[in-house]
Amino acid sequence: MVPTIINAFGIGIQFFTLEYIRNMKKKKHPSKESIKGSSKLGGNKSNSKREITTGFYALAFIDVLSQRDKLSQITAIPHSNEQKEIFLEQWRETFGVIDEYRTMFGKFFDTFATYKPPKVSQLNSEQAEMLERLMKSEVKKQGFSDSMIYYVPLMERSDRLNISSIHNLLLGCAGTFLIGLAEKIICRGGIDVGIAGEFFRGEIYGPALYQAYHLESERAQFPRIVVGDEFCKYLVSEMNWPGNSIGTMYRRMWAKECADWIMTDVDGTQILDYAGPITKKVFPSLQNSVDLALNFAYEEWEKFRMQGDVKLAGRYYMLWNYLATRREQVWK
Repeated sequence: MVPTIINAFGIGIQFFTLEYIRNMKKKKHPSKESIKGSSKLGGNKSNSKREITTGFYALAFIDVLSQRDKLSQITAIPHSNEQKEIFLEQWRETFGVIDEYRTMFGKFFDTFATYKPPKVSQLNSEQAEMLERLMKSEVKKQGFSDSMIYYVPLMERSDRLNISSIHNLLLGCAGTFLIGLAEKIICRGGIDVGIAGEFFRGEIYGPALYQAYHLESERAQFPRIVVGDEFCKYLVSEMNWPGNSIGTMYRRMWAKECADWIMTDVDGTQILDYAGPITKKVFPSLQNSVDLALNFAYEEWEKFRMQGDVKLAGRYYMLWNYLATRREQVWK
């Protein structure tokens, strides 16, 4: 069973612990498999010589909310200085928010270069060099409108460990989501593993994208990042990777830390624990962001409750409850 902790508000939260993950079916994940071919699948003959690799990807789909209503207010080109200032402010509240969010993601991904993995004693220079090579990280990105896609190819490579990039993906999602809430930027997201291909340069297409989008649009329901079953199965596979080499040891340790970033919310949904212990371990300076996010969630809950909007009030209560619980148990 998944362990349950009763928080100060009398509501139980279930945590997706390492023990629970290990009790899942231990089956080697097919994520290392891939197939190569030309891009003759499409009708663009100019790309027919470009080789396309399709395989398994880990993918995060992030959507910034409340943009539609704000964009609907931009209806005309301004003519007076007063209209121009209003016009520019409308763009700051729409495009400016998207630009800020994407920039935050980039900064968090960059911090991975300075975040040191757990040390393994008695490494000689050759082993240390090998470890540095294996810890390389690559998170690709694609954006359109108010949605952002971040993805990691999972096909095995000799010069790096994919789990390092997975860790970086979760690190970026957790840090950006928390700071975004602190700055009153409302988002939802979904993370999963599935098959896809980079049929166009800089773009990903396939079931993996649909799976993550489905988690964001159908399962999340309020500001949180839902984690899919295939992603969890991938982590189980990595945590049970056989062998005793330096690279294998780090693969398992990194996978464990990634698994510790996942919890089961009060409604049984697996989510990214963006204000949990691993976030505090990696970014201990985000205490103030937790407080600001908690205050924002409470304000939104109160606003919708006073308006009689039961649906949104309930959703923001769940957000507030999650943050209040993490504030009490993790950031006290």
